[in-house]
Amino acid sequence: MEEVSVGPFSFEETCFLCECYTLSGFNLIPAEKDNLWQLTHKLTNGLPYYTSKVFNILQTEFDKNITIGKIFTLLTKISLITAIIIRHLIN
Repeated sequence: MEEVSVGPFSFEETCFLCECYTLSGFNLIPAEKDNLWQLTHKLTNGLPYYTSKVFNILQTEFDKNITIGKIFTLLTKISLITAIIIRHLIN
């Protein structure tokens, strides 16, 4: 299998990816959807890898319920894990 480098997604591409994940049974308040996708795009810098991680954590730790507070919580977790890995690699 060949590696492919994917750059940051546009906001529209992030929205499409979020919509695809949502179709697999995630729960959210429809009126908040635009704000949730904007927040996801902003906090992941449009990187599809991190968008995928957001939905993986929402699925496993938050019972597929999407809220603004949960997105902030899980991105904090991702940041902490990344910092620990980087510190381990440096030492």
